[in-house]
Formats: sequence, C-alpha cells, structure tokens
Amino acid sequence: MKVDRTQLLTELEMVSPGLSSRDIIEQSGCFVFTGNDVMTFNDEIACTHSTCLKIKGAVQAEPLLAILRKLTDDTLRFNVTTGEEGTELVISGKKRRAGMTMEKEVLLPIDTVDKPKKKKWKKMPNDYADAISYVKDCAGKDQTRFSLTCIHIHPDYIEACDGYQIGRYKTNFAVKRPVLVPKESLGYIESLGMSEIGETKNWMHFRNANGLVLSCRRYVEDYRDLTEMLDKAKGTSIKLPKGVKEAAERAEVFTDDSVSDNQIKLQLRQNEVRVSGTGTNGWYKEKRRMTYKGPKLSFFVSPALLTKLIDKYESCEIESNQLSVRLGKFQYLTVLTDVE
Repeated sequence: MKVDRTQLLTELEMVSPGLSSRDIIEQSGCFVFTGNDVMTFNDEIACTHSTCLKIKGAVQAEPLLAILRKLTDDTLRFNVTTGEEGTELVISGKKRRAGMTMEKEVLLPIDTVDKPKKKKWKKMPNDYADAISYVKDCAGKDQTRFSLTCIHIHPDYIEACDGYQIGRYKTNFAVKRPVLVPKESLGYIESLGMSEIGETKNWMHFRNANGLVLSCRRYVEDYRDLTEMLDKAKGTSIKLPKGVKEAAERAEVFTDDSVSDNQIKLQLRQNEVRVSGTGTNGWYKEKRRMTYKGPKLSFFVSPALLTKLIDKYESCEIESNQLSVRLGKFQYLTVLTDVE
C-alpha cells in the first residue's frame, strides 16, 4: 500500500509519549497497528490515533521513526511479508528498500485502560496549556515524596509543589474530585491541542480534534492544602531587572543537561542580583544591578518559569523568607525552608 511519509511520521510522533525504552510490558517499545489505529502503552501513558498505515502487528518504534525521518520520498510503499525467518514490514521508496522485523500477534495490554463513555467527555479549558506550562516546573523529582512529583488537579485550579516552591493556576479541568497526575505525563498534552477531557477509575483521558487520545494514570492520594500559605504570601514589592532573563538563558547552557531538574539559582543582595547555573559540563555566574535593600535571599527556579515571570509580571513581593508573584490566574511562591 502507498502511504504519505510525512502523514505517517506525524501520526507516530503523536503517540510516542506512550513508548518505553525499557521492556516494562510486552511491546511497550513498539508501535502497535490494529488495522485502523496505531497504539502505544508503557503502563503510565496510553496513546491511540487513527493511521494511514492499515496493517496489523507490532514494529519496534525507534528504528521505524529513524528510517522515516531519514528517507526523503514523499510517498512510500509498505508491504507485510512472511517467510521462513518470520514476518517483515518492507518499506520501499525510489531506488531504496528497508525491511523491519514485525510481530503479527498484538500483545500490548492497552485494553486494560478503561475509556470514558461517549457522554462522559467534557470540554477542556481554553487555557489548559498555559496552566500546565506555569505549574509543571514547580513539581519535584524525589520519588520518595511521590505526591510532590505530580500536578495536583483540583476542580478549581491546578498546582504543583516540590517542597520549596508552589505554583497555582486557577482554571477548571472539569474533574469531579482532586486527583494527582505525574508531571511528565501531563506535560505531554501541553502542545497537542486537546479539546476534551474524560475520567475513569484509574485514568485521565485527553482527546484532540484529530482523534488522538492520550490517557494518563491518575492517583488519589493526600495532598497538603496550600491555600493558607498562598493567601498569606505578601511583602515588599520589588522588580527584577530585565537583564536577569538574558543571564538566566546563559546559565541554562549548563543546567539544561538535567531535564528533570533544570534549575538556576538567584541570590538577592544589596542592590544586586546574582544568577548562577551548574551542570555536569560546567557552571556560569553573572551579577546584575537592581534596586534592592532587603535581607539576603536565594532560591532556585526553572529558567522557563523565570522567563515567564519577568516577561509577564511587573513586580514580585518579597519578605524575609519568601518571594511571591500573583497576577490574574497564576500565583507563585518560593521559600527558603521546606513547606511540608
């Protein structure tokens, strides 16, 4: 069959969040084709999307993506062949061919992911991508404190806290009761144009207009009420200089090798702010002049979040042990001591 290479590649990349490089479950590193759809599942995320490649079976994801990206043909021909050495998916272009091992039997247990009934889907908030973008960098990475590695979805807001900083964005994800979703899982939907949300017992489901369904495992655990802490956050108003943004971008050269914990350090001193970043390949430090006569204060923040704070907010409030920003739907607080 003839297939548009770009269209197929787009379909596969959209379901890639459900892949795993480790053999967590059978075929978790594969694209699984069912005749009409392509699926992935790694036990935490499940993805389903219609596909132009109408075959049945499982193909290792990494080499399939790699060859599709390197081929230049607009149209490719795909054939499934079975011989003494097993089943192959043969890809043919102009003056070039490739064959990939294929498993005809579908073993991926994606059927264990219960889907919402048709009438249970609800509209996603228009600002969901902004909400996730703002709060995700406030979640932690310490798996011994699992709830702090998640985004807390409340009927009235979503929030995250790593024990030292809090981010809350007021919006309505149409959930019946508060739930936790790991930040990595929820982060995938940020740029996928999701328009609908659905809940089942163990899963949060998101669907876009193109038919992509991404399901994230959800957890119901205790999560500390942060409202009182956020409501009390106030102090002296200060303005971070715009130059801090450029300094942070330079410091990030050395911190972005740690994807799960990409943070830079800010130190406030008399009439000065110091920006620094340290990673496995080196470090960076820079000083900027600013109007500040308060106590010494230092905190860590992700470069992406700091950029948003400087671009969108004229000032922040600071007192002896915390810095806070509040404007519109978003509120941010960072403290020097553990908030737990």
